[in-house]
Amino acid sequence: MRSIVDDRMGGFAEDCRRVASFGLTPCSSGNLSRRLDADRMMISGSGAWMSTLTPEQVSICRLKGRTATSGVRPSVEAAFHAGILLDHRDTRYVLHFQSPYATTLACRHPDEINFAVIPEIPVYMGTVGVVPYLTPGSDALADAVIEGARHHGLLVLANHGMVTSGATLDDVIRNAVFFELACRIIVQGGDRVDVLAPDQVQALQQARTEGQKRHTRWR
Repeated sequence: MRSIVDDRMGGFAEDCRRVASFGLTPCSSGNLSRRLDADRMMISGSGAWMSTLTPEQVSICRLKGRTATSGVRPSVEAAFHAGILLDHRDTRYVLHFQSPYATTLACRHPDEINFAVIPEIPVYMGTVGVVPYLTPGSDALADAVIEGARHHGLLVLANHGMVTSGATLDDVIRNAVFFELACRIIVQGGDRVDVLAPDQVQALQQARTEGQKRHTRWR
C-alpha cells in the first residue's frame, strides 16, 4: 500500500524531469530538492539523471544533520540544499543547475559581469551573487552557498554552475530560464550589449520588494 511519502516522492521525480526538460541539467549534472516537512527534504540521488529520474532515485534527508533517512545516497550537494531550506522557511525548492550559457559565464570571471541585461534579473532574482570555486560537495562550498543565499536570489558558483531557490517549482524554473536567457544575450552580444542603468535596476528591485510585501507576482 502506497504511503503519502511514496506519492510525494513520485511527484518530486516528476518535478525533476520537468526541470530537465528545459535543458537546465544535462546528464547527471545539477540537482533539485523539495521540502518534505519541517525536518526533512527530498533531493535527487547521487549520480541520477534528472531527465529520467524515478521515485527509486529520490533520497530523503534530514535538514539538521544533513543525513539521509532513506537508502538512496543523496546528491553530494545535499548540505547546501538543507542549509538554504533551514534558513528560508517559505522556500520549498532549491535548484542547482548547469545550463550552457550560464555555465560558460561561470567560467569567465563572473564577479566582473553585470548580468542585469533584462528586467527579469532584478525583478525575479533581486541580485546575483558569486561564490568562488570550491570543491563540489565540500563543507566549504556548502557554507559559502548558504551564506550567499541569504543575500542573493541567484548564485553563480565559479567554474561550476548556479543555485536558486523559491516557494514553487515554477519560481526556480523561471529564475533559471531567465538567467540562462540573460547569459545567452551576454555571450552572443558581446560588447554590443547594453546593461540596465543603476536607476532602472533600483526601480525594478523596488517593484520586486513591494510585490513581495503584497504577496503578489510582478508581471
